[in-house]
Parts: sequence; structure tokens; C-alpha cells
Amino acid sequence: MGAPPNRRVSQETRQKIVRVVSQEMYRDFGPTLASEYLSKKHGVKVGREALGQIMMGAGLWRSRRQRVQAAHEWRPRRSCRGEMVQWDTSDHDWLEGRGPRLYLIHMIDDATSELSARFVTSDSTEENMRIPKPLVALALPPEG
Repeated sequence: MGAPPNRRVSQETRQKIVRVVSQEMYRDFGPTLASEYLSKKHGVKVGREALGQIMMGAGLWRSRRQRVQAAHEWRPRRSCRGEMVQWDTSDHDWLEGRGPRLYLIHMIDDATSELSARFVTSDSTEENMRIPKPLVALALPPEG
């Protein structure tokens, strides 16, 4: 009881590992690749698990579990109806071959989540502009 582990990496070896892995060349290396390079180029044999612990202790690496991705920050919704809309056309065989090819032009208002949609026979500017007359009119600045 109280005896040090047989495979424990000595303090001197730990310092050498940190010195080597801190170099610019090894900056993006994980423990597996760094372990291979340490063995081939520097004659230091250390397992990837032990190396991972040493690198984490020195602040040179983080395990995947510890990497926190930046959360997507939601932008605030627009305050007025018609201020911003998302618009798209779906090109799909809506009638499954039992009629003419139709396009679904649809849009959603950012402020109200109001959806406007219409089936048309062609995807053109003219057809797109017919969809939301009241909604688009609100988005335009007043004339005069």
C-alpha cells in the first residue's frame, strides 16, 4: 500500500514532454499523434492516455468532452409584420404525375410566423410577386 505505480511517468520525463509538445510544430496535435512523434523524433515512449493527461494538465489539449462549441445565438425577431420574410419555391411533383407540374411558392413572416403559400404553374418573378401583396406592401417604405 502506498507504492508508486510501475508505469508512472517521471517528473523529469513529464517536463521534457511538456517542453516538446509546447513547440509550435505540435500545437494542433492530439495525444495519439503526439505520442508517435515523441517516440520517433525524441525517443520518449509514453502511452496516449498518459500523454493526454499530461497535455491536459499543462493546458495544451482538451478532450472532446471538454470542448464546448459556441452556442448559436438566436437573433431577436423583427418587431413589425412584413419587415423581414423568408421566401422559397418548392419544385416538387405535387400531383404525383396526375396533373400539371406545380410549384409551391411560400413565405414566412419573421415577426408573426405567418405563412403565405400558393401553387403556380411556373416559377417566375411575376408569380412570386403575386403571393403576399398585403405582406409585401407593409415592408415597403411609404411613398411620397
